[in-house]
Amino acid sequence: LNAENAQYILETMAQVAETSPFLLRSADDFRKTSIEDEVKWIENANSNPRGVLIGTFYNEKLIGIIDFGSFKNPKMSHRGNIGISILEEYRGDGIGSCMFEVLLEIVKEISDLETLELTVMDCKKIPLRSQLKQ
Repeated sequence: LNAENAQYILETMAQVAETSPFLLRSADDFRKTSIEDEVKWIENANSNPRGVLIGTFYNEKLIGIIDFGSFKNPKMSHRGNIGISILEEYRGDGIGSCMFEVLLEIVKEISDLETLELTVMDCKKIPLRSQLKQ
């Protein structure tokens, strides 16, 4: 993804936020973000030699975004953080798996990277206690 995709990213992320209550930003937050601010975020992501920003398009529509960046703190630089967002109607179709395959091929080239971190949050209402061993 590059600066030319800024509007697509904002639109896609607003749609994702409407169906994913766990995002740290709301749909309105994305809609209020200026193109200039989004371009700065994209350029910052793309200028990071220890990061990557990937988009998946279907019929010229941005349907998925995955971003990765390693931590700047020297004691944590061996760790990297992954964010992935896919439009609701395309979830469960294997798009995320394909995006991860591409990402993993790219991050293999990042020196000293040892750990990839992904936080997974599910919309299903499953009581925490039922997930814990008794």
